[in-house]
Amino acid sequence: PDPPSPSPPPSPPHPPPFPPVWPWPTAADQCPQRHGAAGPRPPPPPPLPPLSPGELPARCTPAGGDAWSSGSYLDCCGGLRVSFRDYRYLCHLSPPPPPLSPPPPPPRDGVRSFYIYRAQSDVDYPIGNHNLANLPGVLKYVHSEVVNAQSYDSGVCTRHYEISRILRFRLDFLNPPPFGAGFGPFVAFDRGRCTIYECATQADFWTARGGFYVGCQKAEQLGYQGAAWYSLAGSCPGEAWERKGAACKRLQRGGECAHSRRPDGSPTCTWRLHPMGEVRLDDLS
Repeated sequence: PDPPSPSPPPSPPHPPPFPPVWPWPTAADQCPQRHGAAGPRPPPPPPLPPLSPGELPARCTPAGGDAWSSGSYLDCCGGLRVSFRDYRYLCHLSPPPPPLSPPPPPPRDGVRSFYIYRAQSDVDYPIGNHNLANLPGVLKYVHSEVVNAQSYDSGVCTRHYEISRILRFRLDFLNPPPFGAGFGPFVAFDRGRCTIYECATQADFWTARGGFYVGCQKAEQLGYQGAAWYSLAGSCPGEAWERKGAACKRLQRGGECAHSRRPDGSPTCTWRLHPMGEVRLDDLS
């Protein structure tokens, strides 16, 4: 008879699934009565520490087996960052990026707030009897009336009106009752003076409209969708800067709220500006 064939070598033990937990539990540890193991059951493992803020347990079992041993645990967090701690995989929520600047406060008592911009030189002066714009509107102004109107004098290229920066403000406003919660008609200002026809022909232009309101008009064109310009009436809006006397300023105080008052829609308290930084045109060019 043929000699008995040698028995095959014993197969190596199957490696435990990833990640390893030491000591790895045996069948007798998991069910001692069934496997005849003597002694009481092993004590339960201690509870896992609580999760930190921004952490979620990674829970998923893809088709075909254990999530960890198949290596597909990386897909169990939906693209979030994964880490392993305390014998468990954790998904880490990424914190939202900080805002570039504090958003305007929510409206209270009918007051509306939003960002408003003005292209200006390096000279600082009080805003009032001026035209400002939203962001598309001020870029339209810079492109069409500043950059295109540069002068070349004595070998130096100078921007129109020597405009060098874009200022940003937060505007709080509440117009007089005739306009409800909206805007009034736009008023163009030049050198601090209202230049529309009605200002020159109607002595009661502002009082007939409830006070020194905030005006608005659309200034959209191709490439500047949503552009808008605004008008803020200040003191003595019917006269140019050099002609505004003390008596005129006293009788026509304008719409800027004095002494940090919040706009209330009264004739002389319809708007207030809060400076919110600036950008140099040289940094954008």
